[in-house]
Amino acid sequence: MLGLNIRLRVKSKLMVLLLATSIVSVSIISLISIHKGQQVIREIVASELIGVRSAKAQELRHHFEEIRGNIALLCETPSVVRAMLEFSEAFKGLERQVLKEDTEQALRDYYEAEYFPRLAENVVGKPYFDVYRPVTHSARYLQYYYLARSPHPVDERNGSIDVGEGSGYSDVHRRHHPYFEKLLRQFHYEDLYLIDFDSGQIVYSAAKKADFATDLERGPYRFSNLAELVERVRRNPHHGAVHMVDYQFYPPDYGQPKAFLGGPIYHKERIVGILAKNVPTARTDRILSGDGGWQHNGLGESGEVFLVGADLLMRSNSRLLQTDPDEYKEELRENRASPQLIESIDKHGTTVLQQQVDSEAVQEALGGREGNRVVRNYLGEEVLAAYAPISIEGFDWAIIAHMELEEAYEELEQLGVHIFIGTVVIIVLFTFIANFGANRFLSPLNGIVDQLRNAKPDNPDFRLSINTQDEFQELVGVINQMAHNLGQQTRLVQRKTSKIEGLLLNLLPRRLVERVQKGESRFVENIEQATVLAVELRGLSAWSPRAPVAEIADSFGELINLFEEAGRRYDVESFKLTGEQYVAVCGVNSLHLDHSKRVVSFALELVALIDRFNQRHGTDLNPALGIHKGYLQVAVVTTEANDQRLTYNLWGEAMATAFTLQRQAASRTILVSQPIYEALQGWYNFSEGDDADTWILRQPPPNQPNP
Repeated sequence: MLGLNIRLRVKSKLMVLLLATSIVSVSIISLISIHKGQQVIREIVASELIGVRSAKAQELRHHFEEIRGNIALLCETPSVVRAMLEFSEAFKGLERQVLKEDTEQALRDYYEAEYFPRLAENVVGKPYFDVYRPVTHSARYLQYYYLARSPHPVDERNGSIDVGEGSGYSDVHRRHHPYFEKLLRQFHYEDLYLIDFDSGQIVYSAAKKADFATDLERGPYRFSNLAELVERVRRNPHHGAVHMVDYQFYPPDYGQPKAFLGGPIYHKERIVGILAKNVPTARTDRILSGDGGWQHNGLGESGEVFLVGADLLMRSNSRLLQTDPDEYKEELRENRASPQLIESIDKHGTTVLQQQVDSEAVQEALGGREGNRVVRNYLGEEVLAAYAPISIEGFDWAIIAHMELEEAYEELEQLGVHIFIGTVVIIVLFTFIANFGANRFLSPLNGIVDQLRNAKPDNPDFRLSINTQDEFQELVGVINQMAHNLGQQTRLVQRKTSKIEGLLLNLLPRRLVERVQKGESRFVENIEQATVLAVELRGLSAWSPRAPVAEIADSFGELINLFEEAGRRYDVESFKLTGEQYVAVCGVNSLHLDHSKRVVSFALELVALIDRFNQRHGTDLNPALGIHKGYLQVAVVTTEANDQRLTYNLWGEAMATAFTLQRQAASRTILVSQPIYEALQGWYNFSEGDDADTWILRQPPPNQPNP
């Protein structure tokens, strides 16, 4: 009974020890894996967001610079200058024209029947005619004919070339309007304005909206951002200067957000007017969303890129508003947004100048800093945001690219599930193993252990014995037989293993051999950075037919040995020698931070070795060498029946570029790529190659010898 109790206690201790060890080990590994996984995933997602943010910022800058350039060019175009002069003169002459008796009523009818209903959809309160009534005689005259009495629909007034009102302005409009209408179609502009520099009156508008012919100093739109643009041009009327003003709700466009660009128009050395253009948000939204292809741009299901102004209000539309307006409004309600804001966004159909974004990321970006961090977005969701200021003259904006944290860490959640399942499986397995081991090995194996412990090592007649009549008896017999054969079998296996390993090492790097020995029959490894040398032994084909076969074999073997010896000195691996092509790499089998330098030094030595070989054998081998570093893939595949044949191959950008450089290289020339040149320009002499981003390697400077 005492012995039984002792065995039970030992069994319990063994099981507890095994289970505790497995649980602690697996828990520690799981926690480390989850923590590292979170770090890696965040870095990957942040890197992708930064890339998208930078690309969109560059595209936006290009878009606005293109508009700026077009406006600057148009301001100097003779057709625009001539139109400005003639429209200004004709506009002044309209003060002498007699208004029709029904002018006032016709204008009131136009505003109240056509303009105000659409404007009221996007503004607070009720618009009145007396507030928006044109203040000048010329404005009322032109709006009567071109707006109130126009035969064209409201959004097609740019089709009005000649309304037949008979004044000098009509003649000027008939001559110049087709040119501006062509500009609208060619550049996809909404409207172009010609504005008198002195009076601030819009003497011409291509689109003919409610601001046509109005006075930006005294008229209904004197507080608009178009009027602000006119003042900026007046303050800085330098020739060639183009000014921009930020988005504001613009009533003539029915309260939609518009920005404006404009510049002075000069006739010789005299400023005669201002050319202006409105900038809607649609093109900005298309750029930031990739024409609605958020997922294609790497932003997943929840990511987006948007702009925020210095007033902390959006300058682009929210992704959710564009894809699901009802869901967006519901999110606003859940975040306790004011009913007035929700109604206004619903009316305007835009978050521009309405949705506030006041996060740490926005504050940092508006402060001139860029980076990435976890913040809460404008809908209260926790997101990973990549932020930066965006440098567009006239706009103080921040550009933000973010993705919901839940989506960013989705892969981490999957990893956690897999780790949990694996942990449960391992614990269950260890429970069975511990129980089995305690039951099976603590009694009979103790006797075997005692016999082995008391056995003399030099006793050739040693045999195990056991008093059980079960499988352990057979185990003892097997052990006794194994003891007899173990030495011989071990030595035989060692000899065969050594021979097989030697054969594999002639084909594969050691770590790949280890994977093959573990039973992997096909696999691919990604090498982020390695340097490839591609050599063409020009002249080899011409030499081979002239020399005896035995001489060629001996000489060629000598050349290969020279290459291999040089490769061992620099730890550069010979990968392939086929015909006139020889390929070597560094950074695949062994990790070297200076793999490019090693390959360049090896290439220089190869040229010297071939020169000496030519002198000894009277050959004329002229090597052409190409070197590049970059991404590689290593593949090992076992083919044919019974896994009898191994193939080993390398490919990737580094290999392809090295071969391209080798083909471009002249004989006895080492041609390297731009990355090689940038890495080693202080160690070796280079001269520019014939093609872009290629460099010819010269001998190293005397004070910096080869390694």
